[in-house]
Parts: sequence; structure tokens; C-alpha cells
Amino acid sequence: MSAEGTLIIDAQVFQSEAWDRGMGKYSLHFLEALLNQPGFPYKKAVVIFNKNLKLQPTAEETLRQKLSNVEFVWLDLKLPKMVPREKLEPLLDANTKILDKFIAEQGKIKPSFIILAPFIDSLCSVFPTNVEKIALVYDLIPLLYSERYSKSHMYQNYLQRFQLLLGADKLLTISQTVADDVAVYTGIDPAKITNIDGAPIHREGLTPQKPDIELPANYFIMPSGDELRKNNFRAVEAFEEYRKASGNMDSRLVLTSHFQPKTQKALNSLSSALIFSGNVSEAELLWLYQNAVATVFVSEYEGLGLPVLEAVETGKPVVCSNLTVFNEMSSSAFYYADEQNVASITETLQRAAASQDFAAKRKEYPAILKRYTW
Repeated sequence: MSAEGTLIIDAQVFQSEAWDRGMGKYSLHFLEALLNQPGFPYKKAVVIFNKNLKLQPTAEETLRQKLSNVEFVWLDLKLPKMVPREKLEPLLDANTKILDKFIAEQGKIKPSFIILAPFIDSLCSVFPTNVEKIALVYDLIPLLYSERYSKSHMYQNYLQRFQLLLGADKLLTISQTVADDVAVYTGIDPAKITNIDGAPIHREGLTPQKPDIELPANYFIMPSGDELRKNNFRAVEAFEEYRKASGNMDSRLVLTSHFQPKTQKALNSLSSALIFSGNVSEAELLWLYQNAVATVFVSEYEGLGLPVLEAVETGKPVVCSNLTVFNEMSSSAFYYADEQNVASITETLQRAAASQDFAAKRKEYPAILKRYTW
């Protein structure tokens, strides 16, 4: 790195569906913290977007506000068609040439180049040739759960993207769990891997706004998504059992993020107490956290788990899986459940709803937030 150099960021993640999910939020706040740090070690920063992808007007407005003094560049980068047996190599070669031409125009000093999301199916990110190569790694979930994800016709292309990690000079991971996974499952030298942890999305100064949906006084929030490892079906089964066992039949479970109609129908067949809010604004999400009985986050695996930290920030109980990554935050501040066992999740929901030992748990929250800071 050089104070005279340039930092170039592949920002296509913000043009993908990840913009509305944890990956998009984490990437945005990572960049905001990085670019605004005291002693930022680059003379110039450039974010690259793809001419062939839309950038939502609200997303561009937010990015320009958060990433001030940064140059925005649109390049004609190739995209995968996402069809069976598609080969990535021609696209990777084409994008390398496009980026190499752009890099050659940046001056003689070797720039640093960060890829924010190496594994998004709808993108075809690649490193230019003559740069310091840095990649941000969120997880290796499709590899760790290959018996499920390998059924997708995109899985071969997912595996091909590991060449980005193997060719990188530095890897940044969002938790120590991910750092350990990368070292174990790829064989990459741990000296090249840095755990940056990150932080919750601090919403000081943001006015909470009630979403335009009908909500009862008693509800749990489940910030989830329509993905296999999110464990939605066990969570919904457990919530229905909790309602019956506790007698709180008026209680509801609010599921944020986008769910396909087919998934909504299947989940509704397990419980009539579900509210699908869809993607909500940060102000609405803050309101939902603040007014919920507790946050439910019992996924089978997470690279970090921003909803846990967001719930901590609002001082609410957290019902979560007994995962290593959550134990990194604390081994005792949350209500841990066996994510594979519906009865365990049900019993944990009961303890959280009754605020069992919550005063002691909440005392740990300030230390967690102090540790998880950009």
C-alpha cells in the first residue's frame, strides 16, 4: 500500500439482490468505515459498477452519501447467463482484459483491488493482472453444505470461483469462524487471512418507523431469507409449538427479507401466525427490533450473523443457534437452541419470552458492542 496509490473496489454486489440482505449491508458499512478511517493509506478510491446491471436509485443515493470523495466508474463487464453447463472462463478472460485496460490508465503505482463478493452467481468478478489482490469472504456455506447446494446447476461455477481466493494476496473474513474455515478447507496460508469482524449497523440518529403492516402487540422478529440453511421450517414449527404451549395464541412471527410465494405457502401451512414483511427500510427494521419480544435467528450456519448484533444493539433478547460464530460473540449472553431440534427451539423461545435470566445476559451487551466495532 502507498499513500500515493489507488484503492479500487469491485462494487457489483450493490447491483445484486444482496443489496437488501446482510451481505449488502455489511459491504456498505465495511467500505464506509474503511474509507473514512484516520490515516487512510491511499490517495484515491474508486468503486466499479457494471454498465449491464441496474443500480437502484435509492442504492445509488445511499452509496454516494456514505462513500463521499470516491470516484464512481461504470465498466462494460460481462455477466454469466446462469444456464446449465455455462463456462466461466471466457467471461473471466474478457473481464480481466477490460479491467487491465482500466488499471493501465490509473498511473504507474500498483493499485490495490478489493472484490467484495467473490461468490455471487449473477456476477463474474475477477482480479486484474497488475494489482494487489484482496477479497472479502463472507462464508463457504455452499462448500460446507455441498450435499444440498451441489444439486444446483450453478455449483460447478461456484467451485470455479475459488480461484479468486487462491490467487489473492490477502483475504479478509467477517469472523474467526470463516477465517478458520478458509484455512482448513482451502489450504490457504493463515498468514494471508485477516478476520475483520465488523460491527452492527449503528442507527444512532435514525428515527424508528413502524412498517405499513398490521402488527400485534406481541410478536417475535425473524430476520431470515429464502435460503436452505436459514432453517425457516424448523423455526416456524417451533414457534407454532411455543404458541400452543405458552397459550400466547395472539403472538406472531414477523419474517423479514424476501420469500418466494411457494416458500410462503409452505411455511404458512405450518403456522397461521406468520407475517411476511418483505424487505424493509433501516428505519422500519429498527422499529421492528425495538418492539419485538425477541429476535429469532436459528440458522444452521452463519458467517457472522448481523441480526444477532442488531438485536443486541436494541437491547432485546436473542434466540439463536448454538453455533461457533455466535459463541465468538458470547457463550452466555443469548438464548441458545439446538437448531436441528424443534423441541429445543420451542423451549428456548419460552425462556426468552419469559426473560429468564435476561438481566444478567443483557449486562454483557455493552462489552459485545464494544468489541464489534469497525
